[in-house]
Formats: sequence, C-alpha cells, structure tokens
Amino acid sequence: KSVDASIKLEWSSPSMSRWTVPQSQLFPIVNPNGINEIGTTNFYMYPNPATNKLTLNTGSSKVTNIQILDLQGRIVYTSTIEFIGSKTIGLGLEKGVYFLKLSGDAPFKTQKLIIK
Repeated sequence: KSVDASIKLEWSSPSMSRWTVPQSQLFPIVNPNGINEIGTTNFYMYPNPATNKLTLNTGSSKVTNIQILDLQGRIVYTSTIEFIGSKTIGLGLEKGVYFLKLSGDAPFKTQKLIIK
C-alpha cells in the first residue's frame, strides 16, 4: 500500500532567523543501486549533502546501531546509541560519498550520504 505525504520542517532560534529545510532534503534518497529492498523501512536524513552533523528520523522504529561505509565497503563510522524517532549525530568524515546503514527493530534501507 502506497501513501503520498508531505512534510515541512521549520525552526528559528535567537541566533538564526526562521529557516526552512528544503523538501528535497527531507525525503529518503532512492536506493543507490536501483534495486528495491522489499520489506525494508524508509528513514529520513538531513541535510544531505552534510558537513559535520546529520539528523536521522526513523519515525516509530527503534535504532540500535548506525554504520557509515565508504565506497569500498569499509566502516568509517559506527555507533551503538539507541533511539526512537529523531537523533542528530556529529560527523568527522572527509568529503565524499558514503552509505548509511541502520540496524534495529525493523530492516532499514541503506541510503547514500554525501559529505561536502
């Protein structure tokens, strides 16, 4: 069953005026290998491209492990922090293209992450 939905994310703070995250950065990126992963759960990550921080949102799904792999399949970041919903992680990665994998109570899709 497919459902169309949209979301708008806005915030402001004393040091920043009102800011809206572009919708293109809120929705999952299509699987980079072009193969549908049947039975997997989408998650949202933004901003993408990222620099030093990345926010993940898994809705109501629990995450128990985060892995970021380079294009050769080497694990360049791992975290066993558990969360449900939204979590912001700090990144110290070189510029390039990576794959982000989540593990938890649902099988998550692997998504492409760009560091600029």
